[in-house]
Amino acid sequence: MKFGRFEGDSQEFKDVCENLGYDPKIFFEVKSHKINTWALVGAIVAYVIVNIFLFKTLSTDDWYTALFITAIVLWGVICVLVHLKFAEKIATTLTVVTGLAVICYAVKISTPKDTIKELNKKVDAIMK
Repeated sequence: MKFGRFEGDSQEFKDVCENLGYDPKIFFEVKSHKINTWALVGAIVAYVIVNIFLFKTLSTDDWYTALFITAIVLWGVICVLVHLKFAEKIATTLTVVTGLAVICYAVKISTPKDTIKELNKKVDAIMK
């Protein structure tokens, strides 16, 4: 085994590390990110509140653009927090899709009924 300029078997590498007081696990293991659950819950609550206001605000109001941008930013923050907390691609994907659907409903681009119909059409097309 060759590691940089060091060449030897794994036992020799382990012995050198132990003699120098170095723990190779610290270097080679990926540290998991500790995300506070309350930060995630707070971001979700803020996202829901912003989307409720976005749903109730007319698109001609001055606050509409600010609320829309805030919703997009909070959606991004939630996606990052979920990805760091769970480190699962499926959790991140579900968060992205759900957040996009909520924003589409809030700005009245789509309704849940229309979304379900479209999903059924796409699933039927895939299954054929």
